[in-house]
Amino acid sequence: IKNGVYIDCNNAALKLLEYQNKDDFLNIKPDEISPKHQPDGELSTLKAEYLIEKCLTTGKINFEWVHKKSNNELIWVDVSLTKIFLYNENILHVVLRDITDKKILQREIQLRTEALEESNDELHATIENLKATQDKLIESEKLASLGEFVTSIAKEINTPIDIAVTSGTFLSHTLENAENENSQKTMIKEDLDIFFNTTKGLCDTVNTNLTNIAKLV
Repeated sequence: IKNGVYIDCNNAALKLLEYQNKDDFLNIKPDEISPKHQPDGELSTLKAEYLIEKCLTTGKINFEWVHKKSNNELIWVDVSLTKIFLYNENILHVVLRDITDKKILQREIQLRTEALEESNDELHATIENLKATQDKLIESEKLASLGEFVTSIAKEINTPIDIAVTSGTFLSHTLENAENENSQKTMIKEDLDIFFNTTKGLCDTVNTNLTNIAKLV
């Protein structure tokens, strides 16, 4: 990048952003191939200007960014900017790394976490309702209806069970995929550390919920 626009690139950059040739890509500002706003709500134009100026001041920065491919498809990238002095002028060297799959995986884990938390709240409410009903049954002479009552409670907690089992299966599957990618050296250690720490916590949550459900049943 020179004077805020791309002045050169390699074929990998063209392939990443799906441009046919350099003529279509060069002399474009980074924010011109970005959505109007970045995920944090900031205007791409203002944020790009700020980050470029920051790199010119500090010499090197790293950040995440959302770009648009030539077909307007959005892509998450990890960006490394480095200031270099070439031909008596400052130029920014740019490295883009596609992290779209990582972001999708993080979003799926977040959704699963929210589903587990909601399921856990429902389970606690169910347990409280069960305790209250049990107190009434102790005082009641209609113990013959207890079997029907237990059946209805089992149906009531069926949804939390399904969510817990599905989430556990999903976590095991994604962990296997991550291990395969790690063995193929396609993920960096930082990504793996974050992923494994997150999934371990989720697996613990799943196991806790399953244990509570089993006791309730």
